[in-house]
Amino acid sequence: NNLRDNFGVINIDAHFDVRPKKNNLEHSGSPFRMMLESEIYQNNNGYFTEFACQGHQCSMKQYQYIKSNKNTKVYWLDKDLRKNEKLNQGTVDQQFDKCLNELSGNKNRKLFVSFDVDSIRQSDCPGVSCSSPIGLTAIEAAKICYISGANKNVMVMDMSEFNPNAESYLTGKLLSWMFYNFVLGVSTRATSLRSHL
Repeated sequence: NNLRDNFGVINIDAHFDVRPKKNNLEHSGSPFRMMLESEIYQNNNGYFTEFACQGHQCSMKQYQYIKSNKNTKVYWLDKDLRKNEKLNQGTVDQQFDKCLNELSGNKNRKLFVSFDVDSIRQSDCPGVSCSSPIGLTAIEAAKICYISGANKNVMVMDMSEFNPNAESYLTGKLLSWMFYNFVLGVSTRATSLRSHL
């Protein structure tokens, strides 16, 4: 009962990661499909948001699958986020902040932020398995991490898809800086956290 209406997940990713299992085995492209089909999501009214998805790397079939599930939203990098920027409707990080607040809802919903770093453009983050010339900038990524850390509803954030075989120095420094910004964000809520200890 503690989870009812009380958890949300946001996946910052160039891809949806809702592909079916292969030979009944999980893989890097299937985690959020498994979540959406899990009893914990279905029975506890979970919420799921895809953020900064790149249209040329996502299939319509997977998009339709996501939208067929309850409490789901998709924010495209170009069609939504960059377009809104041009219309002076908020920078990418401001739009993420709004998205995070909407996802938390009026129930102080607990949130998990999953940051797949292949959502960051190749010139800033080359050490991933599936790089792209377009994507979030390093500055946008750091601001998103800070906002996630500062949001009292965010319980955990992970970073995935770092591939040091592709490149390790620049990307390693970037990921360290992103985590640093997350911790900086968490430090802004330290006083309120201490009051609950």
